[in-house]
This record gives sequence, C-alpha cells and structure tokens, in this order.
Amino acid sequence: MTWLTDDHADFKGLYIDRKMLGILLIFVIIGVILVSILVMATSSMSGLRAYSTMQSYWTEARKDGTNSLIHFAETGEPYHLDDYKKSTELIHDAQDLRVALMADSPDYDTAREKLLAIHVHPRDVSSMIKVFERMHSLEHFSDAIRVWDDSDNMVKQLDGIAGELTELIEENGPLNEQQAKAYIGRILEVDERLREYKDVIAGGLSEGTWLLQNIMIWLSVSLVVILMLAGFIVTRRVLNSIEKWAGMLEESEQRYKSLFERNPHSVFSINIGRFIKSGNEIFKDLTGYEENDFQSLRIEELLAASEVKKGFRKLQKVFSGNSQDFEIEWENRSGGKIPMYVTALPIYVDDEINGAFFIAEDISFQKYAEKKIKQQLEEKTFLLSEVHDRVKNNMALMLSMLQLQDKFIKDKKARLYLNRTTSRIRSMALVHENMYQNESFSSIRIDRFMRNVTKYTKENYREQNTDLAIRVMVKPLIMDIKQAIPFGLMLNELVVNIFKPVFDGVTSGTMSVSLVKKGKQVVITVADNGTGRSKSFNPAKTSPLGMTLIETLLKNFNGELEFIKTDSLEARVTFTDENNILRPFTRESIKPAVN
Repeated sequence: MTWLTDDHADFKGLYIDRKMLGILLIFVIIGVILVSILVMATSSMSGLRAYSTMQSYWTEARKDGTNSLIHFAETGEPYHLDDYKKSTELIHDAQDLRVALMADSPDYDTAREKLLAIHVHPRDVSSMIKVFERMHSLEHFSDAIRVWDDSDNMVKQLDGIAGELTELIEENGPLNEQQAKAYIGRILEVDERLREYKDVIAGGLSEGTWLLQNIMIWLSVSLVVILMLAGFIVTRRVLNSIEKWAGMLEESEQRYKSLFERNPHSVFSINIGRFIKSGNEIFKDLTGYEENDFQSLRIEELLAASEVKKGFRKLQKVFSGNSQDFEIEWENRSGGKIPMYVTALPIYVDDEINGAFFIAEDISFQKYAEKKIKQQLEEKTFLLSEVHDRVKNNMALMLSMLQLQDKFIKDKKARLYLNRTTSRIRSMALVHENMYQNESFSSIRIDRFMRNVTKYTKENYREQNTDLAIRVMVKPLIMDIKQAIPFGLMLNELVVNIFKPVFDGVTSGTMSVSLVKKGKQVVITVADNGTGRSKSFNPAKTSPLGMTLIETLLKNFNGELEFIKTDSLEARVTFTDENNILRPFTRESIKPAVN
C-alpha cells in the first residue's frame, strides 16, 4: 500500500480515503465479532437440542422405572425390581453429570463419560459442556438446573420406596392389596412431581432455545446489513476508482495520441511479423502510403534496396530488446530516396516483445548541408594551402634573391647581417612549409620544425668548413600556429645566429638541441660540446639584434633566457605553458584539413 496523501490510500489503483477505510475496518471488526457470536449461538443451539434429546431419554427412563416399580409393588417379582434399576441407571448418570459440571472445579472427563453413557451423540458432547459453561448462570437455564436438582432428589425418594418394598417383600412375601395400593399411591405421587419438573426443565430449555433463535436472527440481520453497507461502500469506491481509471486511461491515450500524431517527425509501429500497424500523417505524407495499405505493407518495402540488409540487422537487435539509433535510406512509394535518422524501440506487452516503435527524422536538408559544407571546406582548404604555398614560394624567391645579392657583397660584416636576415626569413618559410605539409592548418609539428631548422644550420656551418653534428632531442609535439612563428624565430636566433660565433674557425663540433615539457613547465636547451670559446663569449655584443629579437619573442611566452658557461655554452629558455599551446602529437589531437 502506498499513501498518496494524508487523506487517501492506494491499493493498486483503488483509491480509499482514510475516513472510509476506518469505517470499513470498524465494519470488519463488528462483522468478525458478530460471526463469532453467531458461531457460538449455533453451537449453543446444537447443545440445547442435545439437552432436549437427553431429557427425552430421561423421561422415558423415568416412565419405565415408575412402571417397573409399580409392577414390583403389585407382584413382588424380583425381575421388576431389576428392570427398575436398569431404567434408573440413565437418571443416575444424568445426576452424576450435573454434579460433575456444577462442582467448583468441573470434572469434564466425568462429564464426557456420563454424557456418552446417556447415549448422547459423541459430536454433541463438547457443545453440551460449552452450553452448560456459558448458560448455567442465565435465568431460564439456572431455573432448569435447580429443577433438575430437585428431580434428582425425587428420584432418590423412588429409590427409597424401592428399598422399602424390597425389605418388606423379602421378609413377608408379596404385599397384600391394601399395602400395594398404599405404595403405588406414593410412587404415583412422586411420578407426578417428576412430570411437573420435566415440564419446567423443558420450558427452561425452550426459553433458552427461543433466546438463541432471536439472537441468531438479529445477528444474521446485522450481518446482512453490515455486508450490504460494506458492499455499498466498496462498490461506490470501486465505481469511483473505475471512473478515475477511465479518466487516467483516456488521458494516457490522449498523451500517446498527441505524441504520435503531433510529433514533428515520422512515427510508426510494426508488429512482430514486420507489418506496419500504425503511422502518423507525416509518415503517410513522406512514404506516400495510406492507412488501408498498412495491413499488407512490411517495413522492408520502405527501405532502399541497398539498405535492406542493414535494416534487418538493426531490426533483429530491436526485437532482442535493444533500442537502436541509426541512419538509413528510405524509398517512398514513387521511388524517391530519402535519407532518414531512425530511433527504434521495442514494444513490450506482458513483458514480451510483440513489435517495434519507430521515430524517423528526414535528414535530407542536413545531408545537403553537410555536402555543401564539405565542398566549401575543400575549397577553403585548397585556397588556404595555396596561400601558404604562395607565401612559402615568395619567401623562397626572396631567399634566392638575397643569396644572389650575397655573391656581390664584398664586405664581410654586411654579408654576416645578410646571412642573419636570410636565416630569419628561412625560419618563417619553414613554418609555412611545415604547415603546408601538415594535416591541419591550425598547428604544426614542432619536432619536425626543430629538425628542419637544425638541418639548415648544419648546411650553413658546412659552408664555413665546420663539420657540425647536431643532436635533436624532442618528442612528437604540436603547437598552435599563432605561437609557431615567434617560437621558430626564437629557436632560429639561438641555433643559427647566437651560436654561430662559437663554431667559427672550428673544424668539427657537436650541438645539442632539446625541448622537454614536464607538466606545464617547458625547457628549451641549446648547447655545444665545448669549443673553448664559451668563457669569452658575449651574445649581446656578438648579435645584439638577435638578443633583442629573442627577448621580444619571449614576451609571447612569458619566458626567461639564461646562458650557462662552463667548458661549453648552454642557452636555456624556460616558460610555463598555462594555455597548453604545446601538446603531445596524436591522430586525435589535430583536426584533419579535409573530411
């Protein structure tokens, strides 16, 4: 039972308010009490009938005993005395029964034994004992018990007369007529008194029976009234519940109908045999089928020929109890192809799947938009690649022109400045070259860029007769394009222009370039293997423009540069990557340029 409010209880949809529930419980309690009393009254009625039967046996025994005693007085024959004793045995058993039941501690075993001796039916024994327990103190029944006691005393008088007759006959022989007449008169007088007592006892039993009958009648009437009232209340509540159920069912039907008919998408259902059972107006308009076509229309007839196998696989999963979302191509009645996004749900009835429910959205516009976007993306990608290619080519042209100009410059200092400018342009060109080769125009591979820069540096040192080995230590990383150009220029200045004087006039050497990112901390290191020039090296004097460029470019990263001089020279750049501009390279970390 679930309590809905403070005033109502719900028994599986049967709404009963607390007040009505209390009344019903009172009726139930009263009904149980009345039924219990009715059962007791019925049992008591059975016991009273058994007492009436016992009284009839007692009356017969009294008559037989009286007659036998009269015959004994008339004839003096001993067998008449034996008949008297046999007849009064039942009366004596009834007397012992009364004594056993009326004792302060009733002897029920003796009572049962005596009742059986009086020829009471065994099934009536218990009811007779219970009736005595329940009713012996009632007015009519107590009078009957008192008279029963008096009648037992009268029977003792008969026993006394029988004893006198026995002594007299044994001493003097049969009585004369006058003696016999006197004794017979005494016997008949006692018998008359016993008949009167019998009528009183019968009256008491009759009154008790009448009282029980009235009780049973009133109990029966009360039970009928209670049952009628309870039935009326329950019927009323059931009718109210039925009315509520009908309202709820109608509301549920309206909700379902609203969901079905007013859904902006195509909605339909099928049975377990794959036949269309129902469909809304959008479904009909989209497919071209009408409701009278549904009984013979199977779902596979809605699918394009190339999609039938896919449709069967999805439907099999739905009939296994798994909801499905998928794209599929329909074919309407006129043969037109329609791309659809379908949600399929199993329909359960009594915990068994007996069909499927579908909500299908026409995605023709989305497909058209996707195609259009793809075309535009391809065009923009092509144009962007062309732009970067043009920039790269223009920078290559500028480099070629500067290199041609280099042949006509005799001044070594001017040529040095020209070479530094060339290296900076080449660094920017490398960014565009890496971008053009990359799968995305939003970022470049920093590890590739660093290797390309050092490759150019190695060729540059070869021109000054230096055999330079360069070690690049960096994991595959990508960097956003906005930071890639300043990062490339900064690295170029360190590798090409700052360290170049360190290797001037050196026939061989080793340069190491590394980039390490731990957490958000990034450390870039450029170092030589110890050429012996690190102690006298002053980068601010050697390349003031390069140092100015590095300091300016470091502001983009909030970084710091320091030079560490031992036997070798080490330049260390550190910065905190708060915005995660450097990321590990994975296929998922970049967006393809073309889908």
